[in-house]
Amino acid sequence: MATNFLLDLAVPDLSALGARAAEDLLGTGAALETEAQAERLPAEDGVEVLRVPLPGTLRGRPRGAGTGWVLLRRFHAAPLRARLAARFQHPRSDSLASREWNLYCALRAAGVVTPAPMALAHEVHPFFAKRSALVLRDLEGVRDARTWFAETDDPLARRRACLSLGLTLARLRAGNFDLPRLASRLGVLPEDDADRPDAADDACGLEQILAARTRSPRGEALGFARGLRWRRLPEIVVTDAAGGRIRAAAQRANLDDLRSTFALSRSELRRVVFATTHDAEQRRRWLRA
Repeated sequence: MATNFLLDLAVPDLSALGARAAEDLLGTGAALETEAQAERLPAEDGVEVLRVPLPGTLRGRPRGAGTGWVLLRRFHAAPLRARLAARFQHPRSDSLASREWNLYCALRAAGVVTPAPMALAHEVHPFFAKRSALVLRDLEGVRDARTWFAETDDPLARRRACLSLGLTLARLRAGNFDLPRLASRLGVLPEDDADRPDAADDACGLEQILAARTRSPRGEALGFARGLRWRRLPEIVVTDAAGGRIRAAAQRANLDDLRSTFALSRSELRRVVFATTHDAEQRRRWLRA
C-alpha cells in the first residue's frame, strides 16, 4: 500500500531521521538506523511509542536534523469511535497521526509550548488510514508538572509557575483547545532551561512586567509607557495532545483538575485565574466555584 509522508522544514529528508523510506516510520519497512538503541515507552492499545536517538546523537555525524532524541508514535489500529472523531471533529484528519500533528501545529501557533512535530507518515486510504506514524522532538529537561508542584516548596518559584500556568490556560482558552485530563499532560521546564534551543521560539515564556505606570492628571492609567523590564518564567509544556480536539470547552473543568492535582493554595489558584482571563466576572465565577 502506498504511503504519504510530510516533513517539517527543519528536517531535510527521511535519512535525517534514520529512515530510508516512509514505511520505516510506520514499522512496515526496515527498522530505523538507530532503532536498536530505542527505549520503548508505555502507550495505549494500538499505539507503539519509541524514544529514538537521532543519527549522530550516540555516534556518527548528524544528518541535518540536529542531535537529540525523538518520540516515534506508531498507530496500528484504533476503535471506530476514535477514527470517526478524528475524521469529523476539528481538526479533521485522515489518520490518528495526522490528528495529533494538526493539534500540535495549532497549539504551537497559539503560543503553547509543545514538543516539535518533525515528521508524519500514513498509508494512503480514501477515508481513514489504519496505519500512521508521528515523530516529535523529545524535550529534554521537562519535569512532570504533578511531580514539580509536589516537590517544589519555594514560594517564588511556585508563584512564577502559577503565573506561567495561567498564561498557558489563557492560550488554550483563546484557541478553544479541549485536552481532557489536562493536569496529566503538563510539564515544567525550569527558568534555567527556558532559553535552550528546544524551548519556545516566540518568547511565550517571557512576561512583560510594569515597573512604573504613567497616569494622566486625572489618574487614568496610560499603559506601559516606560519602566518596562522582562522577567523569565518557567515554561509550562503540553507534552501530550492525544485525544484532544478543538471546540469551545469549559475552562472551569481545567481549573478544578489543576487545583486538585497540583494541590494549589487559594492564593495560587487566584494567581492562575488572574493570568487566565481579564474578565472580572469570569474570574469571580471561577473563584466562587
